Amino acid sequence: MLNKNKKSGKIELKINLCSALCSIFIALLLSYAIIDFSYVQPNIKNHIINVNFKFDSLKVYLDNKLPELDTALSIHAKQLTRQTIQIKELTDLTQELSK
Repeated sequence: MLNKNKKSGKIELKINLCSALCSIFIALLLSYAIIDFSYVQPNIKNHIINVNFKFDSLKVYLDNKLPELDTALSIHAKQLTRQTIQIKELTDLTQELSK
């Protein structure tokens, strides 16, 4: 803050203690953010590469396993329909025998 001293005709330079502390704090905070970003950025890239690799391996695994699961489920569905037909036939037969 610049203040003019009218009596002596000199310009005195006065720095407010609070504004000096705030500017030092902001400078330290920005320098910490820059340093932290320079260390964190490669780690983030490594994590992204790792996640992409896991995603690709999961995609390959699911591409192989989903058709197998689909055929297994269709086989079980056919067996269930056969079993329901057999249960219905057995119930009809028991009803006829009970008459």
